[in-house]
Amino acid sequence: MAEHDYVIANQNGANTRSDLNNALAAIVSNNSKATAPTTTYAFMWWADTANDILKQRNAADSAWISILTLSTGAPLGALAASLVSGTHTNFTSTGIDDNATSTAITIDASENVGIGTSSPDRALTVYTTAATDNNLLLKSGAANAYLTFADNGTTDQTGLSVRIGSSGNAMVFNTGGTTERMRIQSGGGISFNGDTAAANALDDYEEGTWTPTTNSGWGALTFDGVGSYTKIGNIVHISVHILIDGSGTGSGDTTIGGLPFTPNTTDDFRPAISVYAEKLNTSISTYISGLVDTAALIYIREGGRTDSGSDLGVHFDGGSGIFLQATYTAT
Repeated sequence: MAEHDYVIANQNGANTRSDLNNALAAIVSNNSKATAPTTTYAFMWWADTANDILKQRNAADSAWISILTLSTGAPLGALAASLVSGTHTNFTSTGIDDNATSTAITIDASENVGIGTSSPDRALTVYTTAATDNNLLLKSGAANAYLTFADNGTTDQTGLSVRIGSSGNAMVFNTGGTTERMRIQSGGGISFNGDTAAANALDDYEEGTWTPTTNSGWGALTFDGVGSYTKIGNIVHISVHILIDGSGTGSGDTTIGGLPFTPNTTDDFRPAISVYAEKLNTSISTYISGLVDTAALIYIREGGRTDSGSDLGVHFDGGSGIFLQATYTAT
């Protein structure tokens, strides 16, 4: 314990030496004692042993400022408040550099992490108000960058993983480690179970309606026609219902046009249709058949292609109808 007024008086050598030693002892012990130093200076230190606090005199030499706890080194007062809840600009430590002008990362009491938001509502929330296409960037210097969703306690890539940017800029979805289950190819097609061939990829799926059209084979008959389709890749399946609501006599081939997609057909491959006619006004001697032809038309005939009774119009009357289905490949 030591205290000194830090003034060396005029005195003999032995007393001067003792006075100097006392001053140095006070300095090295930060004026440690149970009571405050009698003589004080601005910014001087005092190790208050009675209260276990390191204190420093203020600039006006009018009061003591509590700095830290002597026994633990824990900060006190304004310094402690600043370290716990204050704002620190341009903070830098190993691996961390914060010079943002606003809140960049928040970890709340529930251990949710928010990037760009101070109110994360799940384990990780990434938010930005910027209207750009590259708000979230996951970047890796490796050839294969994995984003892995693993069960609790498992190691990397043993759960569901997504590999992005490899194999010609494809997006690959894996399960059970690196077993490929689905691939979104760079051209937009989807392939499955490790098949990377673009020709085998599913590149389209859609559903819709279309309006059938007729030719002169229907004669003066008028009708209401509706059509629907499902397209998977280049396979098109159509359904048609035509209801006759007039009368008259047709001639020649009876066709339906307006197909939703142009058929990819040749003389060697023209898909047959499934057709049903109801409420005909005369009997048909053979059967009704039809096919999807190269001219992007559906031909409907009585009998086969070479039979003479190809004119169906004469069999239709008000209330007659046709239901048909066909599956073909599109160009």
